[in-house]
Amino acid sequence: VYVLQSCPPGYATGIHACNICPSANYCPGGTSMPIQCPSDMFSLAGSNSSASCFKVVFVSLVVSMILSAAQLLDKQVAFIEAVASSTRTRINLVQIHGVVSTQILNQISTQIMCSLACPDVQQAQATVLYFSKSSLDVELNARGILAAESASINIENMIISNSDNFLE
Repeated sequence: VYVLQSCPPGYATGIHACNICPSANYCPGGTSMPIQCPSDMFSLAGSNSSASCFKVVFVSLVVSMILSAAQLLDKQVAFIEAVASSTRTRINLVQIHGVVSTQILNQISTQIMCSLACPDVQQAQATVLYFSKSSLDVELNARGILAAESASINIENMIISNSDNFLE
């Protein structure tokens, strides 16, 4: 039996292995937990310093679906791909930041809260204008996920960003 001591920069310590540092965080190495970027900033997965965090405008998307949180866990990558495709957003700029399931009688409904990182206000506005529930439903169905019950989208953190690092 071995005990994982630390991981290199860009990775966080998992149970028995180093895991790539998640987006919106950075992992300087030698620490067990990822360090979150400030609230108006984002970083790509695998970032290793606070310099990797860059200012963005977040577009929030809330999707309600008839499935359990456990079922979503099995389909999380497909869900993120569907959101990215239906909003014309790169997959590595979509992040699920909350999941809430409720049960009424025998039906489980889950709300999935996502953030889409956009380099500036204009791109955030274009993302909101392009999005439609029907395009999300098509993308979900193409990936074997039932259509969304409802979906709402809005812009958060209206901050003009310096997006020099955005497409690295």
